[in-house]
Amino acid sequence: MAFRDIFFKFSDWLHSKGRDWTALLLSLIIAVVIWLVSSLAGSYSTVMSVSLTAECDIEGHNNLSSNSVSLVAHVRTSGFRTLSSRLRREDKTVTLSIDRNILRQRSEEEFFVTASSLTGYVSAIYGDDVTLEGFVSDTLFFRFPSEHCKKVPVVPASVIRFRPQYMELSPVRTDPDSVMIYGDPKTLSRVSSISTRTIRLDDVHGNTHGMIALDAPGGVRTAVSEVRYSIESQRYVETSSRMKIYFTGVPDGIELKAYPPEVDVTLRCLFPMTYDPTGDLRLVIPYSDFEASRTGRCIPVLEVVPEGLINCSVSPEIIRCVEVAR
Repeated sequence: MAFRDIFFKFSDWLHSKGRDWTALLLSLIIAVVIWLVSSLAGSYSTVMSVSLTAECDIEGHNNLSSNSVSLVAHVRTSGFRTLSSRLRREDKTVTLSIDRNILRQRSEEEFFVTASSLTGYVSAIYGDDVTLEGFVSDTLFFRFPSEHCKKVPVVPASVIRFRPQYMELSPVRTDPDSVMIYGDPKTLSRVSSISTRTIRLDDVHGNTHGMIALDAPGGVRTAVSEVRYSIESQRYVETSSRMKIYFTGVPDGIELKAYPPEVDVTLRCLFPMTYDPTGDLRLVIPYSDFEASRTGRCIPVLEVVPEGLINCSVSPEIIRCVEVAR
């Protein structure tokens, strides 16, 4: 009897019994799907292998390993994850940022890390839905090619506007204040510093800090991509006065005269100001400054800097000094 005849006889039997074979087949399929989903949702122990490329900041070396290694481990995960892992034709390479403290050096360019020290990286390697049972791999070896490098200062670029009666107490600082840069020797020879991207701030009225990216020139890689900046600013009180110019350290038998003999002085002091800072101040020009100048033009300075003074500006700033005969 042909299969077709058997099929039709079975179909007639289902109809004669009041049953629909299509509904039965659909029920069977639904049952299989429910069983499959239930099974795959369970947790299973399996072996997983992941291809790793290491990333680490090592002075004098490229930050990315030139080779990849396989990390094999016994893990517990869902059936879905196990099935998808086995169905993949190729293992995906994971780039893992490794702490320099757990990386050991074997030779000039070869470094290694033990698998047991990577327990804190399981989620980054295998995913959040994986629980580690134990590593099969023991030691992983990575090659970080050597690179030319040197250390240069970081120069902050900034456009900062302060709230009225606020000013910066010191130039913008960065942490770190210098970084390692990498590149070919010819390119590195032309780089004496690394600038930050422009720090743009408005209405600054207190100490401010944040992160800013470095602006490296073409062909240069920096050990860090950004630095922390800090700006120290405070409110001030401004007062002005007209002061006479004095000379200090003038040898006997020599007399100096200043032109002009008096200047306008503007002082900025920390708020609140509880006293008049101009009372006992003197603007002086040391005789040594006059001697060192070729033209007799000197800049007067405060003889004593009072407590709380932030800034002192003099107009005119440069004074012409003349030696006169007695």
